[in-house]
Amino acid sequence: MIAILSDIADMITEDAPASAVLARRSPVQASPEDTLAAAVRSMHAARCSSVVVTDGQQVVGIWSAADALELDLSDPEVRNQSLASVMSRPVVTLSKGATVAEARASLEASGVQHLLLVDDEGVPAGVVGLTDLMQIRAVQRTQQLEAALADTRARLHAQGQERRELLASLVEGVFGIDDDGRFTFLNPVACRLLGFAGETEALGRDAHILNHHSRPDGTPLAESECPIRKVLRTGHPLEAWEDWFWRRDGRGFPVQVFAAPRSGVDGPDGVVVAFSDISERKAAEAARANVLAILGATPDLVAMSRSDGRMIYFNRGGMRLLGVDSEGNGLDAPLPQAWTSFKDVMERIHPQWALRVLQEEALIAAERDGAWRGESAVFDRQGREIPVSQIILAHYGDNGQVTHFSTIMRDISGERALQAELRRETAFSQAVIRNLPGAFYMIDQAGQFVRWNRHLEEVSGREGDVLAHTRPTDLFPPEERALIQANIERVFQQGSTTVEAHLLHPSGEARPYYFTGNRVDLENDTYLIGIGLDISRRKAMEQELEHLATHDPLTGLYNRTRLYELLEQARANSERYATPFSLIMFDIDHFKLVNDRFGHQAGDEVLRELARRVNSAMRETDLQARWGGEEFLVLATHTELQGAAELAERIRATVAQSPFEGVGPVTISLGVVTCQAGETLEQLERRVDEAMYRAKQAGRNRVEVDSPREGH
Repeated sequence: MIAILSDIADMITEDAPASAVLARRSPVQASPEDTLAAAVRSMHAARCSSVVVTDGQQVVGIWSAADALELDLSDPEVRNQSLASVMSRPVVTLSKGATVAEARASLEASGVQHLLLVDDEGVPAGVVGLTDLMQIRAVQRTQQLEAALADTRARLHAQGQERRELLASLVEGVFGIDDDGRFTFLNPVACRLLGFAGETEALGRDAHILNHHSRPDGTPLAESECPIRKVLRTGHPLEAWEDWFWRRDGRGFPVQVFAAPRSGVDGPDGVVVAFSDISERKAAEAARANVLAILGATPDLVAMSRSDGRMIYFNRGGMRLLGVDSEGNGLDAPLPQAWTSFKDVMERIHPQWALRVLQEEALIAAERDGAWRGESAVFDRQGREIPVSQIILAHYGDNGQVTHFSTIMRDISGERALQAELRRETAFSQAVIRNLPGAFYMIDQAGQFVRWNRHLEEVSGREGDVLAHTRPTDLFPPEERALIQANIERVFQQGSTTVEAHLLHPSGEARPYYFTGNRVDLENDTYLIGIGLDISRRKAMEQELEHLATHDPLTGLYNRTRLYELLEQARANSERYATPFSLIMFDIDHFKLVNDRFGHQAGDEVLRELARRVNSAMRETDLQARWGGEEFLVLATHTELQGAAELAERIRATVAQSPFEGVGPVTISLGVVTCQAGETLEQLERRVDEAMYRAKQAGRNRVEVDSPREGH
């Protein structure tokens, strides 16, 4: 599935047709009365991810695998629900020729989760959902991350840390703690900001005791006061807040923090914390505050009016927010004439919706309760609407009557932008993690799956209820099951393991995977948690590199490097077991004339054809290699000199028996030697080379046998 998404992501742009997102996921059809279980079976059988619900000839709804993720299909009552009760509607259609950008815009405008693509005759052609577009975008983002982190990919893949690769791309620090308050992971930014040399230095240690979280004066917070511990206790996330963290070297720094619970099998089992160093922002705020203090003004809009509606104060900072240049600010200086009426100011600075909130709710509540707190908006110099947080206070005289009102408004557009960005980044990270290209699994000590991700279901070909009753070893070929079982036991005994094995699909396909396993203790139970990564591409590349390192790219024969290894092995066997071996060296007669007359391309084809003819004349135990240029070498194992001479003559005759296409007759000159006791490979190579040149000097197209020499 990931490979398919990667291929789709490579070709999909905003201008691509939306139908390209469909890939092999054309929907099946069902009626509104069909059950969810029947719909799931139909999708599984058709290997698609959507159901088009039709009533007669009319399409009335859409239901997809993404919708199924929100349901507990292990519950029989849920599985027996009808499609009519859960299908998405109304059905919004779009021409299958529309672009991806148009599909995304249509989804956003209509507020639905799915679009039905139809052809020119209105016939359904497929379903494109928000999840499809998110998956493509997640894969495209992942591909970008892989390109940017190419120099570290080998190390990350070797460690099986796909999650860390994703977390490493974040500009915020991210760490997790378990229900005991101990670190479970830290991304590189978190390690750097908190002063750890690496993640392993912090894992398993009490995060609160390490004093990463305390008051600005350096005094540690009690556990009962710690906001992060509060999330752990309550299981509820906290809105982003500003805090103070301390590095291990004792230096503190201000941060903005967001903490959310992490769900386990039986509820929250930890907290994920994202934080950003806001030292620069704080320094800027302090500098700005100093400037404002010198000017005697606040950046917030502060105003005051009498109960009769006359404005008596408007600070310069507030006027600047609204784009008004004036030296007058009330109290010690008169306000401009246009700013003396409360009603006129309200209508001037607030949009209509905010004005209604203030008149119909805020002022009434402030007069009744003494104060009102909420959000409204004002117009700036360019007439843009600026969101503000606002407090209205009612001030009372001795008689209990309101004498005047005051208000404080603060521009929160920056905070809104930061919050929106954090929400977008958090949503993106969660979407990517949910769709990790690796197979995630959690196994108990009884050897049963207790948790897994969608990727494991897809690559193993087993749905959730099947995996729940499947032993991990059953996902592997019989010959690898003992290895897998041994590694599972090693994790529970020693803490971690890695292993390469083949994940077996019920169809019989077996794909190579790199598996990791780590022992974790959760709620007094011990589990194995790991990730499996598809290494098919890496294995194919290794095989290709190995072939390139040992073979001649032109002829496909062994190259000189590989033949030297085989010669060393043959010589070692000869010395140890007294098994003979011989060498035949030959080259093409007058090969330079072939290149000069017919060109190097014809010369290359002669070399390839020569290699094929020589191979056809050799025995199964003989090995041929390209020695260099037009020179070739044949290793005849377990062969005495006479047998090698006969083989050489057969090779010579095979080459010369018929002309080479486009070139004509081609002949070779051959030298033959047998390795003698105590002879080095250099001596053997020199003798066979000399024998070959004697054949050339004797007229070419012949075999010259080098007889054993005395003293060898």
